[in-house]
Amino acid sequence: MKIPLRIRKQFDEPMISATATIKASCIRRPLPLEFLVDTGSPWIALAPRDVKKTNIPITSLKKPKKYTTILFAGAKFWRYLLENASVYLIDESGNMVKIDLPMVSVLWPTKGKPEEYDAIPSVLGCDFLTIGGFCLHFDPSHMKASLEK
Repeated sequence: MKIPLRIRKQFDEPMISATATIKASCIRRPLPLEFLVDTGSPWIALAPRDVKKTNIPITSLKKPKKYTTILFAGAKFWRYLLENASVYLIDESGNMVKIDLPMVSVLWPTKGKPEEYDAIPSVLGCDFLTIGGFCLHFDPSHMKASLEK
């Protein structure tokens, strides 16, 4: 199975992204979201822009026992846990692929207004790749990328 990814140029270099939908009990309106595929991130994480977009109630989420604050994209965030979430992507045949995750990190700024962080993307991190059993294939010379099982 292959899930095609998009490549776009940012700062004159290729960046890999995927569209995915997250479903969980506290998300009333699951929407397709744009994720940066980030092998430098340990977790799948929702950035403040997407937390607002999906109306996730931060106050109903727990903080983890470890790594309650993290540095991400040069800013400091509180890390909350969205438990028992499912991530949906579309494979090359148009079929829906569901990945069940025990948790998704939800990031909220420790300072300032959430709107100040709208340029920061949500990320698909290494936990997503590991739990989903995916290999990331990236050929920047031909501008092709995919997740494969």
